[in-house]
Amino acid sequence: MKQTSPIDPLRVMKHQLKGPLTIIRGYLSFWESNAYAKFPPEKQREFLLKAAEAARKLDTLITDSFSVLLLEAKKIKPAAERFPLKPLLEEICAESQTRYQTKNLAFAIETIPDSIEIYTDRALLTQALEKVIDNAFKYTARGSVRIILKIIPRRCIIEIIDRGSGFSVQDRKLA
Repeated sequence: MKQTSPIDPLRVMKHQLKGPLTIIRGYLSFWESNAYAKFPPEKQREFLLKAAEAARKLDTLITDSFSVLLLEAKKIKPAAERFPLKPLLEEICAESQTRYQTKNLAFAIETIPDSIEIYTDRALLTQALEKVIDNAFKYTARGSVRIILKIIPRRCIIEIIDRGSGFSVQDRKLA
């Protein structure tokens, strides 16, 4: 497995943080210049809501990035616990599907037996699955998003299959 230099995760983090920060700065400059005044109140509120959503996203990205850095530096240890997988997957998928309902994507989650329990850090798994599933919805323009669970002895593999554009060659080198 290829080792990445410490700078690679920082480049990725910088790229991820710039998106919401750019949105926030854009809307703030809009308000600062009084350009908002020519729009009706409902449109002004829409601008504020978009800036607030970008701020929430930025907060999440900062928290997630900090967690990853702490894990990589072995400053925190995962807290494993046993829990059923099905409710967690259903909750994450429902949230992503709600956020992207206007895209009219086909969505399917394979039937997952209620009896499947896993032993891992629930918060870290949730964070990872939320990112991957959310990206599947976000970057799939048309087609479908599918969640498939493969069970092998003492392991389960969660596959998220989408019709999105995928990772660029440069991004694959960072992984």
